[in-house]
Amino acid sequence: MTAEQVYSAYLLWLGETPPKLLQQIFDFPAANCDIFEDEHSVVNRLFFLIPHTIDGELRCFSFFEENTFSKDDWGDLSLVRSSLHLVS
Repeated sequence: MTAEQVYSAYLLWLGETPPKLLQQIFDFPAANCDIFEDEHSVVNRLFFLIPHTIDGELRCFSFFEENTFSKDDWGDLSLVRSSLHLVS
């Protein structure tokens, strides 16, 4: 997914309520987790929560960025792939 696709899903979730700007939806990182690691690679997920009050109820729109890194012989990381995903 692209950032624009995530933002479109956010706008649909929000309904008629005034939205945050596209750049602002990345202002709410909630967790940074390595979900896989071996001697050759690391897969990391950065989760985002966008809080919003709708009809007096606090709700959160959530998505994550998944990053895959390769490791060299010294353990240094190089980004191989990055993708965005909705949390459903």
